[in-house]
Amino acid sequence: MLSKSTDTQAVRGTRPGATAPEAQAQLPELAPTVLVTGKGGVGKTAVSAALAQGFATLGERTAFVCFSEAGWAGRGLSAEVEQVVLDMTSALEAMAISLLGSGTLAKLLVHNFAMRRLLNAAPALHELATLHAVQALRAEGWERVVVDMPASGHGLMWLSVPAQLMRLLRVGPLYELAATLGSRLRDPAETSLAVVTLAEPLVMSETIELLTALRKGDRIAARLLVVNHMPASHRLATAELGDAQGEEVSPGRHRLRDIMRAREARLDAVQHLAQQLDDEHVALLRVPAYPETPTLQQLGAALGFPTLQAHAAAPRESDGRAR
Repeated sequence: MLSKSTDTQAVRGTRPGATAPEAQAQLPELAPTVLVTGKGGVGKTAVSAALAQGFATLGERTAFVCFSEAGWAGRGLSAEVEQVVLDMTSALEAMAISLLGSGTLAKLLVHNFAMRRLLNAAPALHELATLHAVQALRAEGWERVVVDMPASGHGLMWLSVPAQLMRLLRVGPLYELAATLGSRLRDPAETSLAVVTLAEPLVMSETIELLTALRKGDRIAARLLVVNHMPASHRLATAELGDAQGEEVSPGRHRLRDIMRAREARLDAVQHLAQQLDDEHVALLRVPAYPETPTLQQLGAALGFPTLQAHAAAPRESDGRAR
């Protein structure tokens, strides 16, 4: 289990010119179903794939769920990970079978032209069918199911659907299914939510808003926060870069000063986020910047999988990020 106080200290209190010690990452205890979300472009898919690969290397029977083949193509997932591309028609059909108890009736319902128009007009049923498909994988015996969810806006709606349908329907088979899926979502022993963000002030601000929204109503609370593209924890005194009054600054130093100021802003954003998490049961892990797109071994090591840490090369300073 991650010690939140230790990790918070690791991202706080760095004095100008000092280098903060790098604490080895520790992955918190996560439930069998891990849902991964975050703003588009933060590296959500890469982190999802690394989590799936890491669990598989621990000997767990692992499924990695995404919504298109492009989501995991080229990620280097091993044969130990079952890659599941979710097809919405098949998911709706499977949900209909569970509700109607008949495959024939389910196919007639899902493939009927008039009913398809109705289903397309009710997107909440798509989200419910997706949640049903994820839970079905657990029922099939997968020890770990990692889901690369839609970006945070859609993902937030995704997590709200069971409660919304329950308030709307009040009774019936669909109500019972929504109640079952909602209960599993909120049960920390069944489902964990991981949020991926970037070490950039604007993205951090939006992440805090997301975490706040998740705590409201009947949504699942986040268990893990992954800060991607984390710069090195050292700072340079601005005077060292030619900030003295009237001192002429060369173009190279001017550029370096801008880079260091941007890096300090990122570190400050992480410190602010750590303060926001002080009273929350959210583990914070940092993925460092890499010179190139990181491998799953490097990401898994940064996320704290001991079986991958021995095989990952340490990152060098760069603007690279997990994508």
